[in-house]
Amino acid sequence: MQVGLVAADGGLLTSPCTPAPAERAVAKGLANHVVADPLACAKRIAGLPRQAAESTERLCDRRG
Repeated sequence: MQVGLVAADGGLLTSPCTPAPAERAVAKGLANHVVADPLACAKRIAGLPRQAAESTERLCDRRG
């Protein structure tokens, strides 16, 4: 998404299951890492190309 591309073709994974604590999700292979500073992560995402971020969000809504 940093270059304006939409996450697709296996680049995006969602799960309909009940959310688990972050560390447990990583241990089970449902996530690849835990974000130490969620606010900093959100600010970084907010700085990404808007159209790519919106398109990726739409894909999340369809697959989830």
